[in-house]
Amino acid sequence: MSTLTATRFTFEPPPTGTEALHRVRAAWISDVHLGTRTSNAGALLQFLRDYECEKLYVVGDLIDIWQLRRGRYWQQQHNDVIQKILRKARKGVPVVYIPGNHDEFVSTFAGAYGNISIQEHAIHVTADGRHILVIHGHELDTIVQNAKWLAYLGDAGYQFLLSLNPAINFVRRRFGLGYWSLSAYAKKRVKDAVSFIGEFEKAIVRYAAAVSGIAICENCRSGRCINMKQRLLALSILLVTTRISWALSAATEIVISVPDQQLAVIDRGKLISKYAISTSKFGVGDGNGTYRTPLGILFVSAKFGDHLPAGAVIKNRVPTGEVVKVNAPGRDAIVSRVIWLRGMEQQNRSARDRCIYIHGTPEERRIGMPASFGCIRMRSCDVIALYDLAHIGMHITVTPKRVADFIRPEEPSLLARAD
Repeated sequence: MSTLTATRFTFEPPPTGTEALHRVRAAWISDVHLGTRTSNAGALLQFLRDYECEKLYVVGDLIDIWQLRRGRYWQQQHNDVIQKILRKARKGVPVVYIPGNHDEFVSTFAGAYGNISIQEHAIHVTADGRHILVIHGHELDTIVQNAKWLAYLGDAGYQFLLSLNPAINFVRRRFGLGYWSLSAYAKKRVKDAVSFIGEFEKAIVRYAAAVSGIAICENCRSGRCINMKQRLLALSILLVTTRISWALSAATEIVISVPDQQLAVIDRGKLISKYAISTSKFGVGDGNGTYRTPLGILFVSAKFGDHLPAGAVIKNRVPTGEVVKVNAPGRDAIVSRVIWLRGMEQQNRSARDRCIYIHGTPEERRIGMPASFGCIRMRSCDVIALYDLAHIGMHITVTPKRVADFIRPEEPSLLARAD
């Protein structure tokens, strides 16, 4: 749990859930697909509650009309998302809605409606004066424009594969394995996709060069695209504070191994980076008052500490202005960065209310052994590096397995010598 600086250790109260946790210059959401069973409306609602932005871009496919024509499905959370966006507009946040191919009927209502503007594309100006083209991208998709029947057929198949993901990952969790997307795997295996995506990227580059030189594009779902988006199942979110940062692959996840006392960033079975950590000295679990580290799949729900120096003390998710040195005697504070986790399973449903963080600690001499009060502790330099990699919605798997169990052995090269 969270340890503060007034005494040897104290614990933060549960959050009220009413305050905005983070403020950014601009935010993009796309590919929400309200009206489908695979829409991650709950995660988007939490994001809209936790983040305040100066400008909000809704980049295509907010509502999936294609799916609603095949069958009606509309939950209260889907209404709540619409109401939350409208409420932000009423409070003075400019909302730019760029329709996609799944909600293209909205484009017939192009124009300004108070703080909400419906338009084909937009130009975003960054803090350093760069101009970025914001476009959905279906306008340059040859299949969508010239063979809509094929696009409808492909969408139906994709929705079917998405519907299988929960069952597949339920089984995988029982075996201690991380998240894996059948639909994403199927797309990667389509032989003609590589050349098709390449041509799509070239079209986007040409289009952006004529307008702004840089593009944020939603419609292409390859990790190679120049879209800078961060996908959360059927939801894309991109945040901008004072600069643009490029996202990792959508399949990237964080694995925290309790027996190894290590945290690994893994992309489709490939190890990206690994750090020593410290989990709870009281063991694993999620009971209130147990001070244990919860197991299972969680996700990043909020982040705190942008631009703070290493060792900066954070209390109640707010910097105090104090900076403590590494291994300072008698100091057991939360320092440098805070990554707030929310549970996705029954076994870790209390994680957010218990204020389970990944955070820096001045007690770096204890890193590599269980020493925390429920949180995951890291060295300041390591948590700062992880903070820049981890995005809102990124999956965190806390497991009793070894990190090596999540690493896929490299296949031998065809050019490797047989001797």
